[in-house]
Amino acid sequence: MKPDRTTARVLAVVLTLLPLCSCVTWPDASPPGPVAELPGELPMNKNAGRGDLLIVNLRLESGEELPFALDTGSPLTVFPKSFEPKLGKRFGTVTLDNFGKTPRSGRYATPRLYLGATRLMTGTNAVTYSHQDLFPHTRHPDMGFLGMDTLKHYCIQLDFAAGKIRFLTPEQVDPAALGKAFPLKFTKQGCPWIEHGSLIGEKGARLGIDAGYDSDGGMEHGLLRRQVWTRKGAAMGEGAAFFPECTWDGQTYTNLIIGTWPAHTRAANLMGLRFLARHLVTFDFPGRTMYLKRASIGPLIAEELQTAMDFLKNLRDKGQLPGWSADQHGEMSCASGASMNAVSATGQKNGDLSKYHYIVGRQTDDGPWKLQKAWRTDQKDQIIEQYSVP
Repeated sequence: MKPDRTTARVLAVVLTLLPLCSCVTWPDASPPGPVAELPGELPMNKNAGRGDLLIVNLRLESGEELPFALDTGSPLTVFPKSFEPKLGKRFGTVTLDNFGKTPRSGRYATPRLYLGATRLMTGTNAVTYSHQDLFPHTRHPDMGFLGMDTLKHYCIQLDFAAGKIRFLTPEQVDPAALGKAFPLKFTKQGCPWIEHGSLIGEKGARLGIDAGYDSDGGMEHGLLRRQVWTRKGAAMGEGAAFFPECTWDGQTYTNLIIGTWPAHTRAANLMGLRFLARHLVTFDFPGRTMYLKRASIGPLIAEELQTAMDFLKNLRDKGQLPGWSADQHGEMSCASGASMNAVSATGQKNGDLSKYHYIVGRQTDDGPWKLQKAWRTDQKDQIIEQYSVP
């Protein structure tokens, strides 16, 4: 029996849109004009880049607020389907594509959106989505996605160390202080990418930059499996793989989670939010440049995930972790499912080619963790042993 996919994979929250309907007006990928007014500095949500997306609260003219994830992987701004009655007349339909899932959705005129007291410069079209169709296990069922039709107008700095989001003027962009500059290119739909290999060794010329994807990165299924075999990665169920180390742009990073999707989808290589969060990130979209200044070799860990890892370590130290004795050491990573109260962990002992998988859960946010499942797989992700759980 294979592990429960809802807890053994990283939650993927990426939207790309297929231009299958002639009534859709796509964002102009040309450089936008100057913005008259910028929002002030904003605090990040607690677990942004630590297993959760980067979320801001936007306000409509009516005063109603709605959470939106900043999503450089979506060309358009996307509203939850429950919001359709407030969007006015429906002008047509589009087909959303979330790694092979392609439900039809409505198209509406984009309403005025405010971040704090500042009205944002948006595109003309907005679309809606149903979380049951695209993200049935998401912990944010009524969240929108702020796409590149809006983001392209701004220079946005993401300071994960300080927990701040800043909107910068051209005069505040000091390349010497912002780290490595990567020239941005844009797909015909307006999403950013750079000419660079993937995070784990593929030499493809295009690496999509997707702040709406909560893993370190992504890769087509066949390529990912090849890297698991050649780079001593560990498969994490059917949706992702763990890599203890990589070298990207001449720098070393540790404990990466790379998601995967079917071969027929367009996305091949992605850099996601978990990897971006290891840096001071400056998206100068008008200047078509991304700056990365590394702040952390390893991933940022949410408090909830850290307590789950501490729980597993405590079991190992007591000799109570199935498959591990107290004197055995190795690497282990963890990821949350739709809830921070359900966590999967994958580990590999030093000198052992097997992968060890654990699922832990708890009833409440401050309740005790409990081991729910434990099993061992070989290098081909085949289950070779299932452990009894006390």
